[in-house]
Amino acid sequence: MDKSACIFRGRRDGVDIESLPLRRPVRGCSRNLSIGRIGAMKLHGLGVCFAAAIALTSQTAGAQVIRGCPGGQGIQGIDFSRHALICVPISAAVDLPGEAAARSAADAALQTNINTEAASRSGMDATLLDAISAETAARKTADEELPDRLDVTILKGSYAFSGATTCLSSSKGFVDPDNADPEKRNFSPLLEPSGPGVLPTVVAASSQSVQGVRTFDGNGRGTVSGIVHNLNYPPLLYFLNSPLGAANNAGAANTSTLRGTFSYEVTPEGMLVIADDASDGEVTAGNPSILHWKVTTRNLPKTSAQLGKDLKTISTIHADMGMEVLVVTSPDGETVRTTPRICHRERMLLKLKG
Repeated sequence: MDKSACIFRGRRDGVDIESLPLRRPVRGCSRNLSIGRIGAMKLHGLGVCFAAAIALTSQTAGAQVIRGCPGGQGIQGIDFSRHALICVPISAAVDLPGEAAARSAADAALQTNINTEAASRSGMDATLLDAISAETAARKTADEELPDRLDVTILKGSYAFSGATTCLSSSKGFVDPDNADPEKRNFSPLLEPSGPGVLPTVVAASSQSVQGVRTFDGNGRGTVSGIVHNLNYPPLLYFLNSPLGAANNAGAANTSTLRGTFSYEVTPEGMLVIADDASDGEVTAGNPSILHWKVTTRNLPKTSAQLGKDLKTISTIHADMGMEVLVVTSPDGETVRTTPRICHRERMLLKLKG
């Protein structure tokens, strides 16, 4: 290797290293180099550098000049194979303060609309609430008061009813059930002294449950129909001043129908008074020996009820206690038994739609 090509360039401690003799041998170079040879080496190095600069200048002159991207585009990268920039479109600059102001104004307008609608709805809600309160008060007043006109026309339509009946019957009637003076009426069974040819008084109790429909025509008349369940308790035989006796009837139970008509009136005080006509029925179950026998009740005491509110519910009982007559007739028309009795009835009527 040519030792003259070993040129040391640089600075050390502020002194050009090429102008000083070397302190120690460098691999491949002689320690005893003269200043002249160092100068020759320096010129040789400068020649090499100059040649490289010329070559680089030639290569640059032959390449495409890269200037920049057109307006509206930005540099994304460099294509070294074509000596060109890779340009892409860029969006126009955004006016952030202007957009923020516009959005703030839109939000304020929206909030104003919401507040306006809320105030409007609040007013409408208050109006609706006032209307509901007024209607509630009006309905309450109407419910608590009777209709302005109190006559038979206020009752029109059908009422379902149910209730119970309890009766005390006496084969010879009662002492004085129809006295005009209520204080002198006597509902005790009529008893006779025992003697030849004198039959004892048969006294018995019975109870019924009834369910049916009573229809008012709005003109003071109506119809009634239903089903009656009867319980006839074992009777007792009595003579006047005689000991307790027994009968050969151990009691019975049966079911019968109910059909009848009635009249009614409504007093100025709002009292409903119902007068039932004679009702007819037929035994439908319970004892084959009396099946299809006819059952008729005559002289039924009047029933009454105090009307109130909307007339949808009416509770009736007998206005006064009185004697009625139960007549049992066989299918061929023969009267089998006529029994005076005193009954207590209570009925609950519920208005039906239509």
